Amino acid sequence: SASGQWVGIAFQIAADSTGSSPAFSSSAKPSGRTLTTAKVNHNSDVQWTTGTWYALNDISPIIQEIVNRADWQPGNSISIIFKGTGNAWARKFANSFEAGAAIAPKLAISYGGAATTTAAATTTAAATTTAVATTTAAATTTAAATTTPPATGTANLQVGSGSDDVNEEGTTYTEDSSTVWAGNGSSATASYTGLRFANVQIPKGKTITAATLSFYSPSGQWVNIAFQMAGDSTGNSPTFSSAAKPSGRTLTTAKVNHSSDALWSAGTWNNLNDISTVIQEIVNRADWQTGNSISIIFKGSGSTWARKFANSFESGAATAPKLVITYS
Repeated sequence: SASGQWVGIAFQIAADSTGSSPAFSSSAKPSGRTLTTAKVNHNSDVQWTTGTWYALNDISPIIQEIVNRADWQPGNSISIIFKGTGNAWARKFANSFEAGAAIAPKLAISYGGAATTTAAATTTAAATTTAVATTTAAATTTAAATTTPPATGTANLQVGSGSDDVNEEGTTYTEDSSTVWAGNGSSATASYTGLRFANVQIPKGKTITAATLSFYSPSGQWVNIAFQMAGDSTGNSPTFSSAAKPSGRTLTTAKVNHSSDALWSAGTWNNLNDISTVIQEIVNRADWQTGNSISIIFKGSGSTWARKFANSFESGAATAPKLVITYS
């Protein structure tokens, strides 16, 4: 990315269903192509920072369908086609070929075993001027190197769905409120907050040097709050629902206790404790992969009604809860 961009984007990824895709033109547009049966949906609301490469979802089922075709041969061309599924003008820009060959969109494919086995395929993008690109497979005996997140870096994450910031107290479950709270509601022993962050671009086994949650306060608040923070103990956490509440998740062994009695001023971001030990446990898991989702779960440990409120996703994507992770 050549400029900082933070907007929610959604699209479906497919390929031109042919063994050798021709170049695009005004008479051979993306919309006119027959698409593969295999498709992959992308939905994210994360920051793209200036001068950074970003990997999208794994699209190996799409590539597998192409190379399994009777008319596929080594050296042929593949076209990947996105169709937007989000809101009008909800888009991010990346460098096209015209901005320079070195920063044009990339497709990295890993393969092994029999000729029909595709291990992984990841599309990447950077900078400011593209929507769809034609990618030509290189040579007949080698694959391009896979683009991965930087060896060290920062993942700036933000809740991107109404079902990704929820509260639970006793038998009451809430996922559509304009605020999400931390602490205790009507129950001192069964009050939970669930926060899920999707598309976490951190490679497996990296050292987590810091991880901080931030809440945007909609009003002035000064109340003593206490809760325990842990992670959903899985390599790819699903979103919350009435059938998959925070209280029903298996938690990480690593947990961090929070207790504070400080002012949250209206219209300010407020940081909680470092939870790097929680994130470390998750990215060390055998089932963790770059691009998976992480959920953080709070369980209130203070008095009843001792809670503070923060903007949820329903109040606007820009002020939804954040998680910033640095790694090396």
